[in-house]
Amino acid sequence: DAIKKLLKPNGIVVIFDPNPTPWLRLIRLLIGHQDAEATLKELAAFAKQQAFEIVSTQFYEVFGLMLSGGYVSIQLVPNIKPLNETIGWLNDQASKLVNAIGLGRFLCWRYIAVIKPHRPT
Repeated sequence: DAIKKLLKPNGIVVIFDPNPTPWLRLIRLLIGHQDAEATLKELAAFAKQQAFEIVSTQFYEVFGLMLSGGYVSIQLVPNIKPLNETIGWLNDQASKLVNAIGLGRFLCWRYIAVIKPHRPT
């Protein structure tokens, strides 16, 4: 209810979260990183419980986060602007490709979900 009170009429909430795939969980285990996580299915159940609905989702980050070290890991590529820009572009293209063929949910490291209060019809 607190979120609904803060939202303007027809407002939305954007959820930006790790996509806890087996690959992500393995990497986190190897580097000793522990963090809260919610699958998209768990988010959908929570949203429904709070009378919200997911209106869109997008998966992204096939390898860019891993190469950069993210927030808690070892940086695997040097911090050189042209290299970073190239990796960012390639990562974006890879994210679009795996989403286009329906594998984003399984291969991407992150998701964005847009939710809004459910409006009964």
